[in-house]
Order: sequence, then structure tokens, then C-alpha cells
Amino acid sequence: MIEHPAIGANCDVPLEENMIFSLHPQVVDQDATVCLYTQDTYRVGKAEGECLADVPWRFFTGQETKENVAP
Repeated sequence: MIEHPAIGANCDVPLEENMIFSLHPQVVDQDATVCLYTQDTYRVGKAEGECLADVPWRFFTGQETKENVAP
């Protein structure tokens, strides 16, 4: 959790329309040597959430250099 209120297991925070929240998923490999950490911002809608981030996801191998990743 970054800051209160948290949304997740054992949490009673009600989601209401037009609330904005940030989701910070983190994935760690079995050896705890590689970590994926990201963040997206969402708006709670009437029927579903809306992701407010328009940056496309890119996955990297760790072999990238500044020269071969730049757009």
C-alpha cells in the first residue's frame, strides 16, 4: 500500500462513481531477483473502471541500451 485508503483484501472502502485511484501491481520472480513494478490511474465508472493512462505497455529483457530503446 502506498497510502490510505487501500483497495484490496480485508478492506471495506466502498468504490463510488468518479473516484480516482492508482493501482501499483508488483510481480517478483521466485528467486526475488527480478521485479516488475508499474502504476496506472483509474476512474470508477457506473458499470466499470476506466484506465486514465494512455501509455502503451512495453516489456524489456534487461539487455536494452539507451540507443536501441529510444523511439
